[in-house]
Amino acid sequence: MHFSEIVDYANERFLELSGGRYQFKIQKTKEVGKHGLDIAINDSENGDRAPETLSGGETFQASISLALAMTDVICQRTGGIRLDSLFIDEGFGSLDQESLDKAIATLKKIQEQKMVGVISHVEAMETEIKSHVVVDKGPDDCHSSVRIENFE
Repeated sequence: MHFSEIVDYANERFLELSGGRYQFKIQKTKEVGKHGLDIAINDSENGDRAPETLSGGETFQASISLALAMTDVICQRTGGIRLDSLFIDEGFGSLDQESLDKAIATLKKIQEQKMVGVISHVEAMETEIKSHVVVDKGPDDCHSSVRIENFE
């Protein structure tokens, strides 16, 4: 029950983030003892695909859609508690330029509804995200300092 609800919520976001191209599809397995928690991707251009065939940017969109869907379902089931912030420590450095551009566009879209914090050393993230919390390592590796920078 919860899994299909999470997938339904995730599909709303995944469709939006992918420009209407992708949806999750729960795979029903026929093997005895299996519980059907596998997800396929329905690609409006190419039919059903395995998740591992998505590009880095598409995988980011899928992951963030599922993560946000889990928070939506949890909040709905806990009496309307809201989660208005999201922190991501993602391997942006492993994304190619097109995938990184998709990830940044995705984060900007999410930022319209939630406060988004990103932990990253990728220069493109630094130039696209205008407010930074910078942690400077101290000389003795024990005492760091924190500063906030805003770029316009």
